[in-house]
Amino acid sequence: MTAINPNFGLTHFYCHPKKRIKWEDVVHMEGDRNYTLFVFRNGQQYLASRSMCTFEPRLPAGFVRIHKSSIVQLAFVKTIDRYEKTLCLTDGTILQVARRRWKEVVRQVIALRL
Repeated sequence: MTAINPNFGLTHFYCHPKKRIKWEDVVHMEGDRNYTLFVFRNGQQYLASRSMCTFEPRLPAGFVRIHKSSIVQLAFVKTIDRYEKTLCLTDGTILQVARRRWKEVVRQVIALRL
């Protein structure tokens, strides 16, 4: 895992001074107190020493907070389990959706697929 520099723009951010990461490659983000783990479509992971609320206001459209500790990019949602209230992502990750966020998350996933 590599630390992420907070210098980022609308379409990308930098995890090293010379390495630019595109937001479109981020599958999901997981927060743990003051750290954020980024998981990318190629399987790589990067750890930022900043909380998710640092990144959330700068995220482009297509990202949604599904839980206190998780943000996903809707384009990578493969299936929705309405009974377990979980999302299965294209990389096989299964993430729990918060009860209070469930209706809005489902609405956004369905809207994206129409």
